Amino acid sequence: MSNISIITTCCNDLDELIATCNSIDIQSEKPYEHWIINYSSGYQIEEWINNNPQPSYRKWLHEAGIQSIEACNKGISICNGDIVHMLASGDKYNHTNVIHEVRNVFDTDDSLKWVNGKLKLRSNSKDIIIGESFENKKLYKGFEGVYQPTWFVKKEVYERVGLFNKNHIYSKDYDMLCRISSEKHQYINLVMVEYFDWGYNEEHYYRFINDNLKIYEGYFGKSFKASLWHFILKIKYHFFE
Repeated sequence: MSNISIITTCCNDLDELIATCNSIDIQSEKPYEHWIINYSSGYQIEEWINNNPQPSYRKWLHEAGIQSIEACNKGISICNGDIVHMLASGDKYNHTNVIHEVRNVFDTDDSLKWVNGKLKLRSNSKDIIIGESFENKKLYKGFEGVYQPTWFVKKEVYERVGLFNKNHIYSKDYDMLCRISSEKHQYINLVMVEYFDWGYNEEHYYRFINDNLKIYEGYFGKSFKASLWHFILKIKYHFFE
């Protein structure tokens, strides 16, 4: 049976962390381990962990002063499960059988390297369900429905392709998607995670778009269709957001 390690990074957001932990603790099948990588400047999260009973699978590391990407990489490096899921503080499993369903898919096909599914995207206005199967031919478009909070990736893949690139603050997930794009994948038609959409401001969105294009062309060479697609995204954002 596959062992699933969940990694939750958090920073000065105790209420969000508690919500994430609760969604893990009510799963019908428990994870092999749940690592909390706490890089908060304050002590509120550390005090909550130390002063409240925690399940045996929960582990934690407190290391103030590091960046979000460094926290993700530390979690991947120290976890011991066969499969890694990055469930950030504030994100929640959508129902109680997510771990069971994902584990069953991996156990059915040992050659699988990663899976993704659907995401419930929450905002202040409405909730929407998004997410679709990964297709290599659409990679030039960016994520295109393949959202990182739903990725379950075998640790051996990270050991082979490397950890998240600290130079890509806005596009670390897309950079990783490019690196794992040739690994055997399966889509699970299941709403896995609830994710609150904090949105991008205009400056951050344009940096995200520009970085994505550089990443794609860095791996796969110059591409007219990729350049055109990212130009269209900028136009759409400018006029319709």
